[in-house]
Amino acid sequence: MIFDVQQKTIEDIKSLELIDHLIVSIGYEQRASHLATILNEKDIKIGKKYCFTLVENNENSEYFKLEDYGFNFYKTDDLEYILKDLKGVIVVDYSVMMKSLYARILKLLANSDNQYSNVYFSYTNSLFESYIDINSPAITNKQILLTEDKILDRYKKRKLLISLGYERLSAIGIIEELEFNYEDIYVFINNHNKKYYLECKQQNKILLSNLGKNQIMEFDFFNFNQTVTILDSILNNLESKDCQVILAPMSVKTFSLLSMIHSLNYSNVILYNTSSRNSDQGKKYSKKADFDKKPLVYKISKNDNKSTLII
Repeated sequence: MIFDVQQKTIEDIKSLELIDHLIVSIGYEQRASHLATILNEKDIKIGKKYCFTLVENNENSEYFKLEDYGFNFYKTDDLEYILKDLKGVIVVDYSVMMKSLYARILKLLANSDNQYSNVYFSYTNSLFESYIDINSPAITNKQILLTEDKILDRYKKRKLLISLGYERLSAIGIIEELEFNYEDIYVFINNHNKKYYLECKQQNKILLSNLGKNQIMEFDFFNFNQTVTILDSILNNLESKDCQVILAPMSVKTFSLLSMIHSLNYSNVILYNTSSRNSDQGKKYSKKADFDKKPLVYKISKNDNKSTLII
């Protein structure tokens, strides 16, 4: 096991006397500055503030807020160099990050020889948005940085675990590319928000029609204890049956983060990332912050077993 994870609250972060590193990112979404605003109002002492830019034309209002808060801006290509000496108390706001970016941060933490006392990953909820009809076929399905060095050829059986989002073509694309039979697939659907839940089922109705009821699991992805229990139960069961597991999270980032941690902690699990090309750049989800909900916070600590670290 590489990482232990616990659910915490925004109050735990606000009670810190010092944050050595505060890491955020900015793109098109309108919630990049929410955590930074909370911490700025609390007037917490922060050592270094990093903002990684995901696109050329960032959301202007968010950019100016982060600039006012004293953040330095970097390209994602600079991440490993900038953050190579991570230590102390670290807070990562991954609300608008792409999966590959916070996977790289996890990998840096896993491989770091430095000692850090606390690492918090914070997620800002967004307001519900209806599905936008964008022609976004999956263009790459690949093992993500965390598990790319795992070789699992010894397993004779394979299972695919997908958490469904709106992008139905991405889910079907990874099934076809990896040549999975439908009986070897399990899907997870987030039922935290009824509108999102119904929209997700509607967009994935063709895929779901090919699965049995025992292959579809509906639960609240924001319920930490329930989500961790379900993942551990399934992965333990499949490990005991000598199955290789491909875990492909395509839904909310909280589930993706927990999937990454589980992929590191189980020797038979590899994590896949699906990238899509937006063929209509005029259509984007704004992802405005839901100010009525407090950020979701997970505290991550590294296990002392050095032999399991990713090289």
